[in-house]
Amino acid sequence: MVANALWEWLNHWKKANWQRRGKPIWAAEIWQDIAAQVEKLTVKVRHVDAHVSKSQANEEHHNNEQVDKAAKVKVSQVIHNCETYAAIKQAKWIKPLWYGRRWLKYRYGEAWQIDYITLPQTCQGKRYVLTMVEATTGWLETYPVPHATAQNTILGLEKQVLWRHGTPERIESYNRTDFKNGLINTWAREHGIEWIYHIPYLAPAAGKVERCNGLLKTNLKALGGGTFKNWEVNLAKATWMINT
Repeated sequence: MVANALWEWLNHWKKANWQRRGKPIWAAEIWQDIAAQVEKLTVKVRHVDAHVSKSQANEEHHNNEQVDKAAKVKVSQVIHNCETYAAIKQAKWIKPLWYGRRWLKYRYGEAWQIDYITLPQTCQGKRYVLTMVEATTGWLETYPVPHATAQNTILGLEKQVLWRHGTPERIESYNRTDFKNGLINTWAREHGIEWIYHIPYLAPAAGKVERCNGLLKTNLKALGGGTFKNWEVNLAKATWMINT
């Protein structure tokens, strides 16, 4: 029933050019990818009649066992061959930030991961978004800026993190000039913040912020009708969608 409903909706959205009531559906690219994958699948459906008389119970029970075994084999094989499942399974083996006991010592608001994402330049000259992710909950804060500089990083952290959630004990970022310089070092030291640098583009170390970066871009594109149009206007809603 679920599979049939999903297929019906995918067909409906596809015929409507991935729109509903004239507006783009949320995360259209993801649904388009699912539709493309499903079209290539051969789906086998087995039905077991549970409404039988007592005289037929033993025979039906035996048949049910055989069907269940066959279905289990088929489902297991499909799961085994699924690239998405394989990626998720592999990701589970990646230790999260502050894995184990070190993770437990942080309370809400005490540890953050930050990064910048690049977007098309707006009429106001904004081109970057400072993304700040609270480590214990995954709560996202965002701050649009014209340039990815140390000064804008500090302004974003003060407005979105310190003034809202308190002064953190630890901030993690990539080892880049917009994060690693004298201005940042002085500011962090004055506020008693330990600033940790990752190796650039090492996803496991910056897993939380990387995940939010991807979700944020997906949301902004969906809200912009398949493009990043009006992304600054949609930024608050796109952030809210991740946090709810």
